[in-house]
Amino acid sequence: MVSMRQFPTGSRYVDALQNTTLCFSDRDLRGARPKLDKLGRPKPISGNFASVFELTSADGSRYAVKCFTREVPDQERRYQAISDHLATVGHSWKVGFEYLAQGILVSGQRYPILKMEWVSGISLTRWVEDHLHDTAALKEIADRFAELSGQLSAAGIAHGDLQHGNLLVAPGGSLRLVDYDGMYVPALAGLAPAEKGHRNYQSPRRADTDFGPELDRFSSWLIYLSLVALAADPALWHQMHEPGGEYLLLDGSDFENPSASLRMPALLAHHSDQVRELAEQVRNQLGLPLSQLPELSAVAATVAAPAPPPPPAAPPPRATSGPLPDWMAGHVPSTPPRPPVSFAGSRPFFRTALCLLSVACAGLLALFGLPGVAAAVALASSGTGFLTLFFRRRAEAVDKRRARTHLAENRARFAGPRRELARLERERDGFEKTAAVRVASFTSRQNDLQKRQQDELARIERRLQRRLSGIIRGLGDLSSRRNRELANELRQIQDQYLHAQLARIRITPGQISGIGKGAVEKLSWAGITTAADFVGVRLVTGSGSYGNTIAFLQLARGGEIRVDGIGEVKATSLRVWREAHAQSARLTQPTVLPPDRQKVIVDRFAAQEGTLKAEQTTVQSEANAQRQDLAAQVATDRAALLAEQRRAENEIATRRADINRGIADLRASTSVGLAQLQNTEKELARYRRITFVRFLAFALMGR
Repeated sequence: MVSMRQFPTGSRYVDALQNTTLCFSDRDLRGARPKLDKLGRPKPISGNFASVFELTSADGSRYAVKCFTREVPDQERRYQAISDHLATVGHSWKVGFEYLAQGILVSGQRYPILKMEWVSGISLTRWVEDHLHDTAALKEIADRFAELSGQLSAAGIAHGDLQHGNLLVAPGGSLRLVDYDGMYVPALAGLAPAEKGHRNYQSPRRADTDFGPELDRFSSWLIYLSLVALAADPALWHQMHEPGGEYLLLDGSDFENPSASLRMPALLAHHSDQVRELAEQVRNQLGLPLSQLPELSAVAATVAAPAPPPPPAAPPPRATSGPLPDWMAGHVPSTPPRPPVSFAGSRPFFRTALCLLSVACAGLLALFGLPGVAAAVALASSGTGFLTLFFRRRAEAVDKRRARTHLAENRARFAGPRRELARLERERDGFEKTAAVRVASFTSRQNDLQKRQQDELARIERRLQRRLSGIIRGLGDLSSRRNRELANELRQIQDQYLHAQLARIRITPGQISGIGKGAVEKLSWAGITTAADFVGVRLVTGSGSYGNTIAFLQLARGGEIRVDGIGEVKATSLRVWREAHAQSARLTQPTVLPPDRQKVIVDRFAAQEGTLKAEQTTVQSEANAQRQDLAAQVATDRAALLAEQRRAENEIATRRADINRGIADLRASTSVGLAQLQNTEKELARYRRITFVRFLAFALMGR
């Protein structure tokens, strides 16, 4: 027996990572900074058989390092084969992955690690929620996923656990595939799978032994169907996806029992031809082994949506005073902002005038004391008024007042459109909340319908089992009674045969020990002449002083008799003699009933059994009819609910389009005016330095 290698615990890895220069020999990891916890120690993310640490190298690159806490069968062979094969693949979905057999030093010993690129991105489900109403983005991500699936297949790779959590969408919109623990590469052919994958993404026909390039085929079709369906009908997300659910649109229960699924029929009956065809593909694959499933890359093109018609030719560009169109943003250098306005020119006489004014005020205060205060104030007020008048006549102040007036006019002109735009945006937000609640209500009603069906089926089954159990008990009782009656009938025949045989054996003198002529005569007077006339002997101890034993002969016709002269010894001899002849007769007695007598009994019970079986058939037929009626009623209710849901979706889509159209039209009609308003606001902001205080500073200091 091969002993398992002992691996360090998570805490020992934490200790080792406090000195990454010592514990790592890899160039990128040596000296890297681990992410720390609140206590300043390397922070592990612990799993079933490993601890993962986040490290940042000296050049700023981030890595995830998986340190194993227990040995996994064929671990080194698997990871080394995956690492070697991925090194030959150059697709963008790949995440840096390297198996280092001597990767980390812990307590003087080297242990293997996985060095993985730290991926920035969000899970597929979160991305879908963020882009639910962006049809173009959903179509594009579906196409990128189909391309990823084809690249995996062409490389002879199967991920083994293709699901939303292992598909990340990077900031640029590219797909990244993570978690390669269960991956198949050609070098691993013949091994058992390391895992079976997420149940909500796996075919019900996937066996424990399946491990080959076909592992991802069902998962690929399922994910592609979900993305295409959401691009065609975003409302499906609220109808079929529960918040926090570990799936996109369909889960494992829809595959294991498709006849009871409420989600699958919604896709099979969808108004989009592409969605229906893809749903039909997925449903048809449920009963096939993985080896017979088609590759998504080979078939996806046959169900791709038709190309949209080419857009109309754009009119030639024309000059406009508004902002650049969206498509041109980033392609034309932006105009640098105009500099703020300041006071210009030099006014030295201002400084002289202010100095003379200050000297005059000081002289008045010194010469006249308190009365001079009023004169100084009057003089200062006159000077301030003069400066204010001069400030207001400055070109900078005049331009500022003109810009303020222009801004007020623009604000007054576009106050109504801005309020209307804000109102429409509030209306859109309120509508989306109401629509989400309305759509969610259909999911709740679908769940209620499914629960009602399940409850009614359970009630039918309970009633059926209750009635069948009574019938089955009756059939069991009939069988027992028939067997007992057959046994009793056979016993009677055997008793008659035994009696006839014993009746032919007469009691004669000298034949039985102690039974002479006198005893034979006394027995004859008592009616006992053959072995058939008595069946046994009962001995009773007398109550006299001598305690004599009295013998009673038990008669075949019933009762017992005491025969004079037949005591204990002779009675015992008679019993032994009779038993010997009875035993001999039993050896030749009938062991089966005559066919005619057996038939009478069997036929009588067969009629009763037939009645019970007919009742059993009737009960089962009634239950089947009830199941069919229930299925028909549920199908009708489901169709009505789906029709109502479709009407609601159309109403929501129409109302959403109206609101969005109103917002777009209002924005389009006022875009130039609003741009002008923004320009006037910016223009006025340029004059923020044109104030009286700054003018005084300019008058005194010239700047």
